[in-house]
Amino acid sequence: MKIGLAYGEAFEKSFKKIKNEKDKAAIKGVLVKFAGMGVHIGAPGFKYLNVKKALQDRGVVRCRLRSGVWRVLLTEEEENLSYIVEDIQLRKNAYEVWKRKYELA
Repeated sequence: MKIGLAYGEAFEKSFKKIKNEKDKAAIKGVLVKFAGMGVHIGAPGFKYLNVKKALQDRGVVRCRLRSGVWRVLLTEEEENLSYIVEDIQLRKNAYEVWKRKYELA
């Protein structure tokens, strides 16, 4: 999946400016997994401060909402994403579907 198609040109441009490949991989991994759950990162159901705090509690260095797109830099392993999903309290059925896919992958 091309991130540009899912999140628009504004994100694609800012993504290209990131020099650190490890950061790029972390951001891409998080966004692709969220997209796989059918969740739009900038959806109105996301309360900005709550999401930001939940992410920071799980080892995120920086997260900003810019042009309706979450930019997330993780410091810990991607496995922690399941905790982030729980903390944000997404629809339970979407999480269960994602969890099954992730465990089978």
